[in-house]
Amino acid sequence: MLSGERGGAVRRAMEIVVTLGRIYDAQRLLPIQSVQVAGVSYRNLGEAGLEFLRDWAREGARACVSATLNPAGMDMNNWRRMGVSERFARKQMDVLEAYSSMGIQRTCTCTPYLSGNVPKFGQHVAWSESSAVSYANSVLGARTNREGGPGALAAAITGRTADYGLHLDENRRATHRVEVRCPVRRPYEFAALGYLVGREIGKGAPWFVGLELSPIDADPVRAPDGPEARTRDVLKLMGAALASSGAVGLYHVEGVTPEACAVPDVSPKDVPTLTIESLEPAMAALRTRAPVQSIDLVAIGCPHASLDELRQVAEGLRGAHLSSDLWVTVARSVRDQAKALGLVEIIEDAGGLVIADTCVVVAPMHEIGYRSVATNSAKLAAYALPHAGLQVRFGSLERCLSAAVDGHWDTVGETPMACPGQVATTMGLVPTSEASTKMPLTLRGRVIVEGHVSGLALVSTEPIGFLGGVDPDTGLVIEREHVLEGQSVAGRILVFPFGKGSTVGSYTIYRLGKAGLAPRAIINLEAEPVVAVGALIAGVPMIDKVDICRLRTGMHVVVHGEVIRCE
Repeated sequence: MLSGERGGAVRRAMEIVVTLGRIYDAQRLLPIQSVQVAGVSYRNLGEAGLEFLRDWAREGARACVSATLNPAGMDMNNWRRMGVSERFARKQMDVLEAYSSMGIQRTCTCTPYLSGNVPKFGQHVAWSESSAVSYANSVLGARTNREGGPGALAAAITGRTADYGLHLDENRRATHRVEVRCPVRRPYEFAALGYLVGREIGKGAPWFVGLELSPIDADPVRAPDGPEARTRDVLKLMGAALASSGAVGLYHVEGVTPEACAVPDVSPKDVPTLTIESLEPAMAALRTRAPVQSIDLVAIGCPHASLDELRQVAEGLRGAHLSSDLWVTVARSVRDQAKALGLVEIIEDAGGLVIADTCVVVAPMHEIGYRSVATNSAKLAAYALPHAGLQVRFGSLERCLSAAVDGHWDTVGETPMACPGQVATTMGLVPTSEASTKMPLTLRGRVIVEGHVSGLALVSTEPIGFLGGVDPDTGLVIEREHVLEGQSVAGRILVFPFGKGSTVGSYTIYRLGKAGLAPRAIINLEAEPVVAVGALIAGVPMIDKVDICRLRTGMHVVVHGEVIRCE
């Protein structure tokens, strides 16, 4: 495959797989059981991403293992009802056609485990979509890294992934102990907890102590409802939040998740402890500063709602009449089950929509016209303003349904505090400041993408998530409260500890490159696969293993292979 005997597209796919293996010192390639491919919505891919997929399809790229697809930018059957334009619909259909021609199943869901793609405990897979990665590792006990969208596609085409990271036993042990000392009982509270912990630790594998949940069977087909269904649903929300505010692909819950119960040494004793006394910092961060009382849209199902969650929505709306729009977003197979049970009829008789194939994060919300959203998803709340331009209110399912009925958000009981800034991970980093010295400095690192460039440094002490964090059309950092918010990465030597957030960030870097807005080079403390694949396909020179605390914004930096010269 690497020599090109099976065609150019297969060769390029294997180059990505092998490059990741080289970066992370993998000793071998692994055959994989399944793939979940992210990077589907035309809203996120843009024309550059669409052409990338078309090029691979034209060159004969074909999946050789079972591969499912992430959400698209619209309900493929009812996009007009959503308010999506015909232009966007045509482009979105072109994206799906490209994937279909490569043999990728058009499942269009971020919860493939609810639609038949259920890897077994210990099986190796290559999944992108950050919440699905977290669920596969933590709830199912399968093994996957946080694959960037193009990296997962490459794995589908080659049937291989490199044996590193979370595929290895030693990297699946807990890195942080999280002692939860405040009440966490309702699903939205688990989501808030995930957001808070992901923001605090950045990356690694947290071990949660003090959560009151039922132990789970790794196979959701064997226990589709009851206490286990509730546990899986709240872990789905928590894992999605862990991955959106940080780069967490695996977590353990004492006495609940499969490896926490089955692997004796998965929780080392000598790891840092994070104590959670209150969820209020997360609650404050997940609602926008602007006063919001009138709610245009209530959105449930990020990640896509389960059948049990649809039942709860239907029960909450039986006989009601909505004043605000309501979207409950689901996998199409789940919608079909709910329709057969009469749940879709109850929700839509009240004035809501049960929408398949898409969600608010990936839909073209700017052209649909909503201005505010209420949700019980911390992931959606984190992305809604920077990525979709929506003012946000975050709370329980009951409170969201009440807002849909009344048309406004009751702010009684909300603490009037400003959103706190993101907490930098404990990396020994110093605050970003303009360079105050002209003394020459030489550093060395590890080459991820070879290059020889120079430019002015733009330094962040905080990790960067490119989807929803950097605008692909302007190059501006748009993540609220980020230390670089409002600054442009275009043409700069971009320095930050590691990547975080959505695995679609690889395509954002590619789009920046095609638009002439990419960083001139990327320097990391530790390369994260999503950023590494983005730099690789965009041709952006990249180095990691660098002592970035010695770099300052405004320094003139020369990157030459593994050598960095600064003044």
